[in-house]
Amino acid sequence: MTIFPVLSTKDQNGNEAYQNLSFIPCDDPDLQDYYCVDFSNVNSNKVNQPFLTYYPYDNQKQKLQVMMLYCTSQLEYPGTVCATHEETQKEIINFKTQVYTRVTSQQYNPTTRSFEKKIKLEQFYLSDTLVFLGKFSLKSTTTTINEGFIIQKQSSYTYISDYSKTNGYSTFTFQQTQNNLDIIGACFFYLDENGRNEFVQFVQFPSVLAQFVSVFNSLLVAGIINTTFYNKIKLLIFSKGGKIKKNDPKQVKIFKKLMDSSIDQINIYDIQKEILKLKMMVRMSFTVEQYAALQLCGLRIILDENIPNVEESILENIQMKEDLFKNTEEEGIKQKKEQSIEMELKLKENEVQVKQQEYQLNQIEQQVQKQQKLNQDNYLTENAENQERENIQHEENNLSKPQEKQNTKLEFEDNIFKLDEKNDQKFKKLNFKSIALNHLEKIERLERDNTYLEQKIDQFFNQKNFKTQLDQRILDCLIGYKQYKLDTQSFIPITKSCKINK
Repeated sequence: MTIFPVLSTKDQNGNEAYQNLSFIPCDDPDLQDYYCVDFSNVNSNKVNQPFLTYYPYDNQKQKLQVMMLYCTSQLEYPGTVCATHEETQKEIINFKTQVYTRVTSQQYNPTTRSFEKKIKLEQFYLSDTLVFLGKFSLKSTTTTINEGFIIQKQSSYTYISDYSKTNGYSTFTFQQTQNNLDIIGACFFYLDENGRNEFVQFVQFPSVLAQFVSVFNSLLVAGIINTTFYNKIKLLIFSKGGKIKKNDPKQVKIFKKLMDSSIDQINIYDIQKEILKLKMMVRMSFTVEQYAALQLCGLRIILDENIPNVEESILENIQMKEDLFKNTEEEGIKQKKEQSIEMELKLKENEVQVKQQEYQLNQIEQQVQKQQKLNQDNYLTENAENQERENIQHEENNLSKPQEKQNTKLEFEDNIFKLDEKNDQKFKKLNFKSIALNHLEKIERLERDNTYLEQKIDQFFNQKNFKTQLDQRILDCLIGYKQYKLDTQSFIPITKSCKINK
């Protein structure tokens, strides 16, 4: 049996060119009694680089073939006697005979900074009917190493790091017809399409310096924190000794004023009140018809010449409110009359009392005159003096009563005048409030009653002439109104007087 290696390379036309190689005893002590392929004719640096070349479009363009053939005199050395096929099949090609193939690969270990060798064993069985075909896809790895603490040194190595195997079988007849050789078995070796690149970087002086700088920065930050903490503790101890800086009262007052003003500005309740006031002012500035037409601004409106009048229900509501106002006014007038009658009765009673007091005063004067006549001789006596004093006091009391009468009369007239003024003010306020509430209620009704809204819109368009600028602006914002004035026949007549088209 003949075993020989062949390097096969395809040219541009796809034809294979063969280069015969040879076996030599393996130098590796782990591969004693084995023969290795001699690549000295192919690549001078057979240690660090693979002997095959990778082609991206055809990874089997260059491959190593180790073929096992029946012994022929053409391929053997001169003087070699070959056995016949029958003898070869009887002695070699059976289950007792096995073929072993060992593939050596390498792997770089950064810890030991050396290449570690790996040896894998593959086993094949020989058959007298089939030809075994073993295909080995070798994986190439390129390792780039940068080493040196201060001065960097770079080195690159390319080697076989691993492989994958595929087994195949063929018939003797097909192989003999295809290659014109009596093949027993063959192994094919080629580079895999997926390679690998490794970069190994050892520790440098800049990296060590960088680590030192990071440690230094950490210590510096810790020192700054400790210094700040020490200063705070020192100030705290100093303040406890009685040397505390007082806050400026002016700054405190200014700060409080700023806080109060900011709180007042952010008060949502006040903002809501202001918004409600503005809303009420806007509603009071428009009439009910204008506010209803304002809802149509920016919309297309189709008008009809026949505009109905206000419904009877609205007129009844207005009449009810007017009756209510008249009733309240009549009740106020009645109250005024009743109060004036009561005051007149009181005046009459006071006049009667005054007349009675005048009558009593006249009687007392007559008695005094009689007493004076009786006591003319004893004018300087004590009894006459005492009686005279009593009479004088009594007269003074009686004279003060008409003055009180006049005062009560004036007070009564003032009270009646003030009462009239108060009633007039109440009626004015009631009238104003009723008018304002009536207006706001009508506007609020526009938002919830569509029928009432349409009626007010009809009243707005039913005006013969629009006098105010506000009416004209509302008409300008209605889409289609000017077109209606130019050509009223372009609109579609409808039953309703006003309809909104979005």
